[in-house]
This record gives sequence, C-alpha cells and structure tokens, in this order.
Amino acid sequence: KFLVLTLPTAEPLHTFQPDRFNCNSLRWNAGQTEYGFEYRIPPSAHLKAGDDVEVVWEAYQNFAAPVHLPGAKKTGTFTNISAEQARDGIVWLIEPYDTHIKPIYVKDVSFGKGDVTYTIKDKPAAAAPSNTRVGLLQGEGSCEIPAKP
Repeated sequence: KFLVLTLPTAEPLHTFQPDRFNCNSLRWNAGQTEYGFEYRIPPSAHLKAGDDVEVVWEAYQNFAAPVHLPGAKKTGTFTNISAEQARDGIVWLIEPYDTHIKPIYVKDVSFGKGDVTYTIKDKPAAAAPSNTRVGLLQGEGSCEIPAKP
C-alpha cells in the first residue's frame, strides 16, 4: 500500500454559520466582473513555495440526499505558489455564479452542497471534501446579485 498524507480540509470563507454558505457569503472577484463563494486552501507542513495545487469544486442539489451536478464542476491549478501562499493559504473564488453555484438552487429545498478538494502535484497527499452546506434561497427565488464593494 502507498502512503497518502492527509491535507487539511479546504475552508469555506464568509459563512453565516460554520460550514454554511448563504447569499451573504457571495464575494466579487478583484475586477468586480464575477462573483461566487471563496474557499481557503489552508497552509500545512506539506504546502511549499513552488508547489502546484490542483483544486476541484463539485456541486450538489439537496444536502440531505445529494444529487450531483456534473455541469457545475470547476477545476483549477495554482502553479508555482508563492512563499506567502504557502504560509497563509490560497484563496479560491468559485465563479461564475450562474455556472457553478446557481444550479444548486431548488425551490423548497433549504440546502444544497458544495465540496472543494485539492491535491499537491507530485506529492502523495489529498484533502477530504469540504462538505459545505449551500443555502441560496432569497425571497421567492435564488440569490440576488450582491452589491459591489
């Protein structure tokens, strides 16, 4: 058997309760062109400057009986991370909202689910899914576009 190191779980940011996103959790990107949810890939003894970190977002309707939404999946790679990112963690914005988050919304279902996992390229290490509850109900529909900062 191969040894696989366990990395700390990705942390959802701006939650309204631990591990729960709602409409107030949405954040704009630096250019204020897209918005979504932010996660932090936390620092660890295995995360070093120069590493490549591969990240994956998976979305599901209905937290209680999850229905996977393959079309809402998002992947990315942070290449050659800086010493600052290794020390402080890496913030990843899941956007655009309409593609990767809004499909989670189902009327009369309180919560969907979002999972972020990540690996460090060329290292036998993996993180458990974040298992974040996602509530998108606002008024009679899903989240409204958040105000720009």
